[in-house]
Amino acid sequence: MNRCLHIAVLTLLAGCSCGQTNQPSAMNNTVAINFPYEMTADQKTNFIETVKTLKAGDSYEAIRRIIGNPLDEAIIQGKKYDDPVRGVMATYYMKKNQRNLVNEKKDEYVLLVFDNDKKLVHIRTNVQGITFPWSTPNPP
Repeated sequence: MNRCLHIAVLTLLAGCSCGQTNQPSAMNNTVAINFPYEMTADQKTNFIETVKTLKAGDSYEAIRRIIGNPLDEAIIQGKKYDDPVRGVMATYYMKKNQRNLVNEKKDEYVLLVFDNDKKLVHIRTNVQGITFPWSTPNPP
């Protein structure tokens, strides 16, 4: 009975927080938004045109000033816990259905890859018709 009560309370608390957004964290500088999320057609066009102006070697901070904070940021590291850090990935979503679930068939994103010096080396997207010709084929 006591275990059932704990599970019920945890379920209730989890349900209460689903519609809320958190403030951006100072640690990861991510954006607070509600889900499902989708940019308007004009926002998508403006965002893509802005991303197309980025150049290899642009700094992470300069890009954040231009296009804002990413929704997701991750460190690029080898498979072992003690492998050295090789860079950072920043993901900007134009359409995202769920906060903690990546669905490459439904979500639309632009992934920026930075090296250890936080300089842009690669751009990847799953949005059809958009290419970035200068982007390196094998990011760090």
